[in-house]
This record gives sequence, structure tokens and C-alpha cells, in this order.
Amino acid sequence: MAMPKLAAGGEQAKQARERIVAIMAVQLQISPADAAKRFDDAQAQLASTAKEAMQTAKVAADQTASAAS
Repeated sequence: MAMPKLAAGGEQAKQARERIVAIMAVQLQISPADAAKRFDDAQAQLASTAKEAMQTAKVAADQTASAAS
């Protein structure tokens, strides 16, 4: 499976990304370049969402700590 290798980083991540993009291109019937762009856009959105979630959790934790003091 490509997803765990993608998360692992390094050379395995590069190979996993290439495999995912190739599968996307075939499944969506688009060019590999368009598939790569869609993949990169989705990855950027995921990173942004994760960052926002961590910030929200930190704010909630800070507020809880302040209320408990």
C-alpha cells in the first residue's frame, strides 16, 4: 500500500507519490501532470487542515488550563 510509504518520507515517499499520481491519472482519466497537481493540492489542503486542528486544540488546552487555575 502506498499511503504508509508516503507518510514514511524519503525515497519511499517519492515512489509512493509517483504511484498514487499514476493511479489517479488512470482512474480519473486525466494527464499525469493534472493528477500531480490534484495530489499536491489535496496534500496542501490536508496539511493546512491539520495545522488548523492543532492550533484549535492548543487554544482549547490553554483555555482549559486557565479555567482550572
